[in-house]
Amino acid sequence: MSKEFDAKLTNLKHYLFNESEVRKFIDFLMTKAEVIAPHKKGDKSYSYEITKTAENVVLEYERTIQPLKKFFLPPVETLLSFKIQSNEFQEEKIESKKRIFFGIHSYDMQGVHRLDFSFEKGNAESNYFTHREYSTFIGISYKPDEYHFAKSVGIDIEETNGFALFFQKAENGYLVFVKT
Repeated sequence: MSKEFDAKLTNLKHYLFNESEVRKFIDFLMTKAEVIAPHKKGDKSYSYEITKTAENVVLEYERTIQPLKKFFLPPVETLLSFKIQSNEFQEEKIESKKRIFFGIHSYDMQGVHRLDFSFEKGNAESNYFTHREYSTFIGISYKPDEYHFAKSVGIDIEETNGFALFFQKAENGYLVFVKT
């Protein structure tokens, strides 16, 4: 990590967690809300999934096979019901739920920011914002590999904007920085 990044974070309140404490923290989060985190999917792939057990959460991964937007823009969703006999329709009620997104990389967080920006213009996309409403994001540092795209699209790998907490890999665990 760059010196500028380290200086920006070290001014924040922070804690040191070993891996066991990270797993206990995930267990604690699961008592507060639905936790969505990276899980292993096959030999070399990772996917954001609803966490059933903290042991399945992957802390170090290159990228996921799908972005976070699948949780805010589901591929299949009933938007309205239509009765052909009476020529009536009814909008479906979409429920907000508390969700914590754990272990998110900066590029995925920036993707969410770009969706927010796009969907708030003109007639705001209410279904998107209903799904997004009670979401909390916890970031984690990563080392990009040779196939990584973040820099090529102008996303700094050290960007922490939008995270409530940020986990930075340290020699003996993770430094956990309190952002909000």
